[in-house]
Amino acid sequence: MFGAYCYLSEIRGAVPLLHGPLGCAFFPKLVPPDAIRMQLLGLDQPPPFPCTDMDERDVIYGGAEKLARAIIDVDRYYRPELIGVIVSCPAAIIGDDIIDIVNSVRERVDADVIYTPSSAGFGDDERTDDFNRHADDLINIWKNPDEKPKWGIEKCGRLDTLYSLIEQLVEEPDHKLEKSINIDTYGRFHYYEDLAGELNEITTILKKIGIRVNTVFPGCSVEAMKKMARAKLNFMRRSERSARFLKEKFGMDYIFDIFGTRYVGVNGAKRFYLDIAQRFGLEKQGEAVVREMEQDLETRFSEIRTETKGKKVAYICTPLHTSPEIVRLLEILGLDIRVLCINTEWWRRWGMSKRTVDRVVAEFRARLNDIRSDPMIYSDLTIEEEVERLKGSGVDLVMADVLISDTSRSMLYENHGIRALNPHSMGYSSFRISFSQNIRLGKIIADRLRVPVWKRDLVYLRYSYHPGRYPTLLSDVSDEFRWEKIMKKVWRGGHNVGN
Repeated sequence: MFGAYCYLSEIRGAVPLLHGPLGCAFFPKLVPPDAIRMQLLGLDQPPPFPCTDMDERDVIYGGAEKLARAIIDVDRYYRPELIGVIVSCPAAIIGDDIIDIVNSVRERVDADVIYTPSSAGFGDDERTDDFNRHADDLINIWKNPDEKPKWGIEKCGRLDTLYSLIEQLVEEPDHKLEKSINIDTYGRFHYYEDLAGELNEITTILKKIGIRVNTVFPGCSVEAMKKMARAKLNFMRRSERSARFLKEKFGMDYIFDIFGTRYVGVNGAKRFYLDIAQRFGLEKQGEAVVREMEQDLETRFSEIRTETKGKKVAYICTPLHTSPEIVRLLEILGLDIRVLCINTEWWRRWGMSKRTVDRVVAEFRARLNDIRSDPMIYSDLTIEEEVERLKGSGVDLVMADVLISDTSRSMLYENHGIRALNPHSMGYSSFRISFSQNIRLGKIIADRLRVPVWKRDLVYLRYSYHPGRYPTLLSDVSDEFRWEKIMKKVWRGGHNVGN
């Protein structure tokens, strides 16, 4: 349900409407506006989330009347272009005929109306998301960038919503736009990342090659969503199933790469444009544009290296798909990597088995055999052990990139007199496909090296915290522990999570 709410709220002119109790509509309202909504749509307020307010009587006799009236009221009050009806668990349990209810009021409202079956919590299906399967994909792609991922992000509600939009809103085109592409984006909680910059760069470079970006979804208007099928090609970063569905329905070819795995770092960005150019028979144009970008990139890197060359750094990372290429990028920037701390806590908390964790770490280390640096490599140190290793390493800078609490970790290092940097909080993201992101990383490292270590005396450190899950306090009511219990049920597979 939350995934459906997110996706609909990231389309300009759309209002999500929940058919369910008020309690189900409550917690999404506590979440701030998503990054896509803020950066791509320029909307700094959370979307409205009207609700049919189902009660015991509706559960017994049915909620059809309430839903029909709510659709009409939302249309009159908000004047949206699209109303997306989200079905909660109680409405699914009692079997309200959502299709019939929606169809009964279509002629009475100005907005388009779709419905999405978002209450999948009462049964399992073949789309089970499993971090062990994702890890298999990542390891295969580390070994061979041409390897195709087998798994996508399928059960977060966004996929069902995209299916619903494709079935009920996207129009059959009267003509196709030659040499055109749709871009699937993501980044709800990626507030510091330059989502808009990435898409502007992609649009600009593809235009130079001779390719037009038709629709970026979400982060687009309702009208742009309707016109998706005019494009010749889809670039999908979350779900190959939705890409296949678009191909079956509208004959659109696609490129699928989970979160841009194949397109990380400098070489990855080059590969991205050449892959798309090849699909349109524009290889020569693509190669010419990429050469131009490479030359500009090397000029910018040369300027940065005047300040970074030979500086000793430590890199604290979670070995996701980005990490091997980002280690190489640090060397391109002239840095000497003295310490590498691999942290798998995020993986393990979200359901990865110990056997798979060990495989990921082993393969990650194997991918670094060709780097120039000779770092000391540690795995899953406690935060106190990590600080001790860093203090004795003599590094000029520590970079924290473990996906959770990176800013808190950076403050902890500096509390111990170690200069630190959290790249994500400064607008850099290894998740984005972008030449300029690589330049941004070099600049923020150079800037941080110029500034002395800030003296800190953190009051927080006077309390007891979990040494393996810093900065989580040792408390039974910790949000971190509560979320772990919830997410172990969401990211579940056919295995014992503790194995």
